[in-house]
Amino acid sequence: MVLGSNAREWRDHDPCVMGSVQPSQRLTAVSHLEVGRVSLAGADVLAFLIGVAAWVEVQVVGRLYLGELLLLGCSLGLPLLFSYLDTRRERRILLWFFGLATLYLFGLIATDIYRGTPFTDYTRGWARAVVYVGDFAGLLVLGYRRPVRLVLFVLGTAFSQLALTLLGVWPADWKFGYAYPVTVAVLVLLDSRKRILGFTTLLCLGLVHLLMDYRIFGAICVVAAVAVWLKGSEVKRRVVTVALAIGAIGTFVLLYVSGVGMVGKDYDVSIRRQGSNFERLAGLLVAADAIRKSPIIGLGSWAKSDEAIETWALLQEEWGRQATAQDLQEQVLLSPEGAAIRAHSMILQAWVEAGLVGFVFFGYSLALPLVMMFKLARATQPGRYDSLMWFFGLWVVWAMVMSPFAGVSRLYTAMSLSLLFVFQREKI
Repeated sequence: MVLGSNAREWRDHDPCVMGSVQPSQRLTAVSHLEVGRVSLAGADVLAFLIGVAAWVEVQVVGRLYLGELLLLGCSLGLPLLFSYLDTRRERRILLWFFGLATLYLFGLIATDIYRGTPFTDYTRGWARAVVYVGDFAGLLVLGYRRPVRLVLFVLGTAFSQLALTLLGVWPADWKFGYAYPVTVAVLVLLDSRKRILGFTTLLCLGLVHLLMDYRIFGAICVVAAVAVWLKGSEVKRRVVTVALAIGAIGTFVLLYVSGVGMVGKDYDVSIRRQGSNFERLAGLLVAADAIRKSPIIGLGSWAKSDEAIETWALLQEEWGRQATAQDLQEQVLLSPEGAAIRAHSMILQAWVEAGLVGFVFFGYSLALPLVMMFKLARATQPGRYDSLMWFFGLWVVWAMVMSPFAGVSRLYTAMSLSLLFVFQREKI
């Protein structure tokens, strides 16, 4: 991977330096510059292609993706990356992350040995942990010295998901098929330095997501719109800015509560949203009960419990979900995860499986984006890709608390952290 020096590139472009050397030396310098440009462009294309391979599924140890395996290869350059880090604070942040990640992995291994976790379960659990850390390390190596490569990678993931959706490999609906590619395309093209355009575009995108019944994407876009609008606003315009922000959020809440949508009848949308809320809440309660029973050691990789699944299903039936507890149990037992505890929260799932060390590592993974977004909010000058950073930063905070640590969420999380770190490193 090319980690070119900005200082060296400017020196090569400096006409004063070029004019002070001999013709033969000048020709050699120009040749090196052209080679450097080709190498730089090749690395950019590679970043995009790794993103394109992001969701090509391969069977290695459980469910992995080709893009993640390629990022594992990039992660081998992590020791070299540390020599390029600009500040001690960067080194400290990354050393804490990878140190806690190592502790998490060893804690998970120790828990599995202690619990006697079956081979098929602990191999998937260990592989998931290694791949997640490898995703983050690989993306840092890919984009640290050239942040635009991360943008190209994200664009490649959107292209990958769109292609798989059109080919029928992924569901051809808005939430699981088209929402992500459309959102990424808008965020990459949008120049967040144009505050009015950024605010209007993100607000409209949020309302589209809401109308298409993708509530969390809609909410994140609206909050990101407000954050972009507030950036760099003068004191004299503060009242108008706050009024517009409140109006935007109020409009979103009104539409959300009213159940407006374009993907079915209001009754169907209401039932679907209710079921999603019940499933998430039941998962949180079941995970909390499992943690209460073993808060220090954990239950091991892919922690399974027939009792927990039964409780999870009964709670939803009692709350009024349009499905019986027996049907819900049969549905999950026939899924690839089987009787695994449905925590529906990354941080709680890590705590259930690896014990306290899992909670500490994912707690740190949650604290990082919060601190980085605080720095982003305090920055006086808006940046070209602020909208992209706000979207993925807000998403990863939500996902740490309210989404399972599985499938695409693993790479999305690593991608979100790397985007925030690389684009915000001068403010950390």
